[in-house]
Amino acid sequence: MNKQRFFVEKQAGHNREAFNLFNEIEKFLNIHPTEVRIISVYDIYGVSEDNAKRIYDEILFESMVDISEPKWNEEYHSYRYEAVKGQYDQRGDATSHMASLLIGDEVVITSSRIVLIKGIDEKELLDIKKYHLNPVEYTEIDLDQWTYSLDSEDKEPISVVEGFIDGNKTVLETLSSELGLGLDMEDLLFIQSYFKKEDRDPTVTELKMLE
Repeated sequence: MNKQRFFVEKQAGHNREAFNLFNEIEKFLNIHPTEVRIISVYDIYGVSEDNAKRIYDEILFESMVDISEPKWNEEYHSYRYEAVKGQYDQRGDATSHMASLLIGDEVVITSSRIVLIKGIDEKELLDIKKYHLNPVEYTEIDLDQWTYSLDSEDKEPISVVEGFIDGNKTVLETLSSELGLGLDMEDLLFIQSYFKKEDRDPTVTELKMLE
């Protein structure tokens, strides 16, 4: 399968996501980096090189606010992450849909992020990743990893545990038993509270990860 990778970074003044992470690191972790950057990674599958470049130019890249082909060096500590399997990749799905309309054929695009941080040590990097990467939502992946495969087309669809956030203790016990979860009631109530704030029921994958 043809595959192309593109990197996009917001220009200074438009990089609110990086700005917010910088402030959170200082405020909540008492760590003081000199710079934080976030780069979006888009992997495009199943199209020619020319069509992939067209998708990049017309959908992924905005010349007024983005940096084309961002660079970094060994002065930065880095990590890359994507949505965990079973979580909805909203950015990837939206760009896939727009690209399919543009090209006139089905296009698969997956999205991930690279975080670049300058002015910290290895221990501080671990603390930042622990804070930033909520295991319910994100998973760390290698900087050069390709995570999509055609095998995913044959896998079972994502299963949502309907009624979880509105269920009483009896309902939670029943759901836990049916799914074979090794979670006690205290754990279940804590998880229920979290997903109530998210205003959605969890997926089976998410509950399995929290065992």
